[in-house]
Amino acid sequence: MRRWRVSAIAALVLAVALAGAAEDEGRRAKPKPRTRQVEATRQWAYQRLQRAHEALAEERYDQALAALDEMQRNDGALNASERAMMHQTYGYAHASLGRHREAAAAFEAALASDALPDAGRVNVRYNLAQLYVVLERYDDAIGLFRTWLAEEPDPPAEAHYMVAVAYLQTGRAGDALPHAREAVRKRPEAPQGWLQLLLSLLIERRLYTEAVPLLERLIAIEPKKAYWTQLSAVHSELGQPTQALAALEGAYAQGLLTSERELTTLAQLRLHAGVPYKAARLLAAELDAGRVAPDAASWRLLADAWLIARERDEALAPLGRAAERSGDGALYLRLAQIHLDREEWEPARDALTKALAKGKLDERGTVYLLLGAAHANLQDWAAARAAFESAAAFGDTRESARQWLASIESELATREQEAALQ
Repeated sequence: MRRWRVSAIAALVLAVALAGAAEDEGRRAKPKPRTRQVEATRQWAYQRLQRAHEALAEERYDQALAALDEMQRNDGALNASERAMMHQTYGYAHASLGRHREAAAAFEAALASDALPDAGRVNVRYNLAQLYVVLERYDDAIGLFRTWLAEEPDPPAEAHYMVAVAYLQTGRAGDALPHAREAVRKRPEAPQGWLQLLLSLLIERRLYTEAVPLLERLIAIEPKKAYWTQLSAVHSELGQPTQALAALEGAYAQGLLTSERELTTLAQLRLHAGVPYKAARLLAAELDAGRVAPDAASWRLLADAWLIARERDEALAPLGRAAERSGDGALYLRLAQIHLDREEWEPARDALTKALAKGKLDERGTVYLLLGAAHANLQDWAAARAAFESAAAFGDTRESARQWLASIESELATREQEAALQ
């Protein structure tokens, strides 16, 4: 499984969670009833906090920091609650500026004070946990998220996504999966990145049935080649060749399949689905176009497709090319058998001779026997006798070879008698 890039996570945090976090506090956290007394915020501190929040809302970060720095210079005069809210607001400002370490330090100081109101404390935990993900402090993020989830009755989809990312980065895919599921469930229009994360977790755990609708959803968003080919592969894993073929056909119809592997896979799926003629037409076209390499495997696949489609005439040329490129004589033997069935003795003889020359044959006796039959039908008696004598040296063809030799001797004797009478 690929490792998620931290830059992408940082962008998510800033775009979704931290921007405007000060204004979003009430929506993000639904705190339990107040369990601690919080000191009142006095007028002087309230004015500077208000000024900082207004500047943040308008993206006037220098002015926001100036108001907070004024509070910082008078730290000794602040009570615990005022100091905690100052650190909290510093966190928002630094996060908005992409200063992740400074933001995390500010939020940590706000939490350490134990002087935030309950809603603020829950919100700071949430934002700090996300910053830990950005800073690759994944174990810290998980610990803080778990505390936050225990306090938040209805976590937003974004939170579950970030928890899933944190677990995934620590190699805990099993813990990441339920959060990835929940993030997608809560966000009907979830970004592709969320769907891809969930998909990778499902495929890693071989949950292919659940992966199918997710891939179909991704295709509906953007019909990328990767989604089509993954959908085909998932259907294949589920033993659904018809659906696997349909997915690749969808990609092919849009011109998305360009590699040799993709094209030959499509041809093979067409063969297995019982449409060999379409498989053969595809391979022939792609071989002509140069997108499929003219090697032994490609020509053999094309020959198989034509033969299964009962187009023997079309199969002869690709089978011959495959035999030429093959490392043994088996394909020449197969080519010879087609010619023998059609009583084409000369091309059969030539193919059998080439099969023996290539060698590495499992049944050499049978090849010699067939070669003798081809020579006999061409009335090349000397060559036929030599081939049958070779076949007689093999146990499995000895008896048949002897019968053929006896037939040749009888035929030659009859011919001599007929010639003598003339």
